[in-house]
Amino acid sequence: MTEVFGFEQQDSLGVLNSEQLSAYLDRIGLPEREIVGVTRTVELVNTLLRHHVASIPFENTRTLLLKTPGPLAIDDVFNELVTRKRGGYCYQNSLLFAGALLALGFDAGVSFARMTRYELPPKGKFLARPLAHCAGFVTIDGITFLVDTGRVRMIEAVEVKHLAEGNLAAAQRCLIKRNTSTINNFDAPSFILLIKRAPWFPYPEGIDPNGDGFEPFMVFNTVRTWPVDFEVFNHYTTTVYRFGNRFLVNLVSETGGILEIVDLAFRRREVAEFRHLDAKVSIHSKKQLVAILDKEFRIKLNEDEYIALDKLLPLAEK
Repeated sequence: MTEVFGFEQQDSLGVLNSEQLSAYLDRIGLPEREIVGVTRTVELVNTLLRHHVASIPFENTRTLLLKTPGPLAIDDVFNELVTRKRGGYCYQNSLLFAGALLALGFDAGVSFARMTRYELPPKGKFLARPLAHCAGFVTIDGITFLVDTGRVRMIEAVEVKHLAEGNLAAAQRCLIKRNTSTINNFDAPSFILLIKRAPWFPYPEGIDPNGDGFEPFMVFNTVRTWPVDFEVFNHYTTTVYRFGNRFLVNLVSETGGILEIVDLAFRRREVAEFRHLDAKVSIHSKKQLVAILDKEFRIKLNEDEYIALDKLLPLAEK
């Protein structure tokens, strides 16, 4: 005789209330009258996605400078990203976006994913990192789409199926492949998201194992993750992994490019039409970094973060 246990999920994803949804739409620059009551389609998701990644930065400032984890409860995430007009890493961005989609009546969820890292030759291989990334997805008319608002900065939903392709910011492309590698560790079929940069900004020499310009970025599936599980992974991500101790900020530009800080370098990568706006700047002082965060990302550091910058720029001019 087979026993069947009626296990129930302990909690569910937070949903924005009507007041929060209105404030969120204002934060990302979308008039509420153009969104609420509109038919739930992938086109509407794409509109929300493009505005989100161009308005709310990916940033790990709090984690790197103050060594404190970002919020997970939907009210706390809302206060951080909407009320205070700050950004967050993949957990906060994905949870806020899912909370907005759920409030609009979509069937949305989040799941853990493994990021990948490439070791240049002579090793020349990809390594899978721990389950530290939070990926978002939405199901419309039985079709599931990836909607990653983390560092990938997707500008359109991509169907989760083998060989599906989509567009990213800065003229990048993404490709989803069925995962047939031994790097799985999921209870359901998983997929690999690969990213291809624009021709004028290729990957470094050696990072093109298949000869098609696509680099594996993460291994994921669409099994819904319980919010309580994020407490464990958020602790690991912000106290052990800590994003490889790298300072990371990015935002989609008003022209569809990518504005990004990696460690102490600012880079703007644009689409073909606006390549004259491409820029690369080395950051040498606290004053310079604060100015770039304010001007390019609309991020204003609080007093504790400003003081902690001395640890990030110990030898630089203050």
